[in-house]
Amino acid sequence: MKLFAAIAAVLFSAPALACAPVEGDRELVAEVPEPLRAFARLSPMTVSQTFVMQLAFCGEEAEAVKRVSIDAIMPAHQHGMNYTPVVNPSTDGQFSVSGMVFHMPGSWQVQVTVFGEGEPRFFTLDVEIK
Repeated sequence: MKLFAAIAAVLFSAPALACAPVEGDRELVAEVPEPLRAFARLSPMTVSQTFVMQLAFCGEEAEAVKRVSIDAIMPAHQHGMNYTPVVNPSTDGQFSVSGMVFHMPGSWQVQVTVFGEGEPRFFTLDVEIK
């Protein structure tokens, strides 16, 4: 396990995400209660600048996560991002998301769809951009 954490730290240039989040990690909210937990680590975000997000899934069903898709909307304005983010699997239960851009200040909701065994699972994360 220590080797896994060391590899992840090198890949992300930050401590590995885990089920016990470190300061700055944000837990995503599941659409329905379930044993799978999701955490995000966001690089600094400013309006109209790309940023990177790392996602970690943990719990008994984390190994079943095969693919993740990401989108974001501004609920108050009923529109999404102008860019399509790229999601890459990195290590077990972790994914790196690049190309995220919030082109307006305000409240955004990141929407994460998790694919694995069975039906897709849905998570959200509310973010305020100034």
